[in-house]
Amino acid sequence: MGYCTIDAVCSAFPSFSRNQPGSITDDEIQGWIDDRKARIRSAFLTRGFDPDAPPNAPLTADQIA
Repeated sequence: MGYCTIDAVCSAFPSFSRNQPGSITDDEIQGWIDDRKARIRSAFLTRGFDPDAPPNAPLTADQIA
């Protein structure tokens, strides 16, 4: 699951018509959301922070140092 929804992405572009011939499909939008989440998550993980960890998770040794 991404950090936003398909509805949120589509609402950012009021002139976009969903599920119309020749338009981007919901599956393509979800793929884009998932790809960007992976990139964001990767950037955080290389810095020792897991953005998907539960709130108030204990710090790792790398985060304390």
